[in-house]
Amino acid sequence: MGYTDLQDWTGPDMAFDLVGFVTDDIIKRLKSALKEKGNEFNPSGAINVALFTEAFILPIAKPLARADGGYAKLEAVLSDAYTKLGAEYEAGKKLSADDWSCVENKRAHMKAYKRMLKNLDKTLLIFEKS
Repeated sequence: MGYTDLQDWTGPDMAFDLVGFVTDDIIKRLKSALKEKGNEFNPSGAINVALFTEAFILPIAKPLARADGGYAKLEAVLSDAYTKLGAEYEAGKKLSADDWSCVENKRAHMKAYKRMLKNLDKTLLIFEKS
């Protein structure tokens, strides 16, 4: 029907639709990424989704959550990533330093897991509050 204003992307219908289409594409790609099991050379899908969230979703979570765009699907994918990452973190805590190749490596990984979990949680809280 046109647009109500040009204050932000929620005013013009086509801009709002564009955000929806891009978000749907991101959701599809994130769901696919979550299936990645990872190996000794590559991180799991949960880690990849968490890192993507920190860099690209968390900074725009507030405006996305405010919009009436059906972003429950995005929230569901991020919630799944949070659950999987939490399980990886718990499993990692049980591994010895030798399993991580050294104490410093284990410590660095556990710190990164905590950071990613915190940021996924922060993002989910933004969606939950809207």
